[in-house]
Amino acid sequence: KYYKKQKAAQSAQEQFYNLGLNRTKTNQALMFFVSFDEKYAQIITDSEISKKISDDYWQETIDNFIKDVKRNELSKAYINAIDSCSSVLIKEFPIKHDDKNELSNEVIELR
Repeated sequence: KYYKKQKAAQSAQEQFYNLGLNRTKTNQALMFFVSFDEKYAQIITDSEISKKISDDYWQETIDNFIKDVKRNELSKAYINAIDSCSSVLIKEFPIKHDDKNELSNEVIELR
């Protein structure tokens, strides 16, 4: 079980870099990583987000996500996690008139 979670954590970090999330001009990327096979979830943030928002906040979001999943409320889990992330990001990084969305907002499913 420990090994599977370690591999999932490693895969999450690799995907963050493989998807180019570490190469935005503002260094404000966030990735919500979920591996159902390993029963693992993690939020990975780029350097500017990490400077302003503590890892404790992201862990609390993941903990709430997991609670909803365990109650068989998968849709609610995702919606609550996305809403939570959005609200804190908008507060700490307000949208500016010259901002450009460098990343896709699509869900990427890896198999």
